[in-house]
Order: sequence, then structure tokens, then C-alpha cells
Amino acid sequence: GRMTFANDALLCMAGISGADLSDELWVSLHHPDDRAQIWKTWGEVRSGATVGDPLAYRLMRPDGGITWAQARMIPLTDEQGSVSGYIGVVTDITREREFREAAENMSLLYATLSRVNAINAEAADETTLFDAICRALVDVGGFEFVYVEVPDWDTNEVVIAHMIGPTDMPERYRRFRFDDPTIETLGRHALINQTQ
Repeated sequence: GRMTFANDALLCMAGISGADLSDELWVSLHHPDDRAQIWKTWGEVRSGATVGDPLAYRLMRPDGGITWAQARMIPLTDEQGSVSGYIGVVTDITREREFREAAENMSLLYATLSRVNAINAEAADETTLFDAICRALVDVGGFEFVYVEVPDWDTNEVVIAHMIGPTDMPERYRRFRFDDPTIETLGRHALINQTQ
């Protein structure tokens, strides 16, 4: 289908002007990960299938921002009941999604810290403590890579005392100097730095 009209609110959500609007531009604004579901839902609407909840998807604004949109397509019918077009009702749900994500992150953080606190109270020795905390951060916290580092004051190096993560971790990450500027971040990981 072709888009024949977009009001100022929709243009603002998409970060474009009416003069720039075209079918090609509108399609290109949809996040690549959401396009298959958008086309599937659009096909269901056009075939007359009942569509359940409104569809949530992301618009990639030309300024680099992301707007979360929730859309519902409503068929327009003529006097004979034939579909002559569709009206799209699109709502900006960006703030709602951000609040939901923040709440989910806080809940995950609380669950992780609760588990770590319980482990800290129960651990019999340092090795058991390090292993249990690392496992909690992987299992509950969702981290891919967790390690505990301790200082070796004689060599002025940091030594990884316990680690859960990739088995092919480069050796240079296992021991490094405090002042080594070449240490890089390895994706989403947690570091527990023991300085006692």
C-alpha cells in the first residue's frame, strides 16, 4: 500500500518533514529487526484476518534516535463494505518502553544483589565465595563473563583469582599490570576487584 497522508504528530515521531515523506523513506525508517513482523501484521490486516494487540516497533529517526511506536491498522470500507484503504493509528510509546526497561533492569539488579548477599553470608572460604558470586552474576545477572581479580603486590600486577566465561580468554587478560593501557573491555562482563 501507499501512504497518502501523515499528520504532524507522526512526522515528529519519525523525525521527518512532510516534504521528505515517501513510501520508500517510511519503510526505511522501520528498524530492520522489526520489519518482518510489520510485514506479517500488514499482510494479516490486508487479508482480513483479525489482528490482536497493536503492533509495537521501532522507528529509526534520521537524527540517530529511536522512537518506539505502537500501531493499529483500521480498514476503511465503502458503502458496499469493500475495503477502500486503511487508517493507521500510531502512538509514541517510547517513554513507556524506557520505564519498563528501567524497571526490568532494577528488578534484575535487585535479584542479583540479593543472591550475592546471601552467598556472602554463607560462603565457607574465599574460593567458594568467588565461585558462587561469579555463578550468581552469570545465572541471575545475565553476564557472559565474570571474574574476580586480586592484586599481587610483589609484582605490581593484577591476577584473576576466579573466572567464569570464555575458556579461550587471551592470556594477557589473565595477568596484567595495574598501569597497562592496552586492556580492553570484553563485551558485557562484570569485574569484582578485591583490594584487601
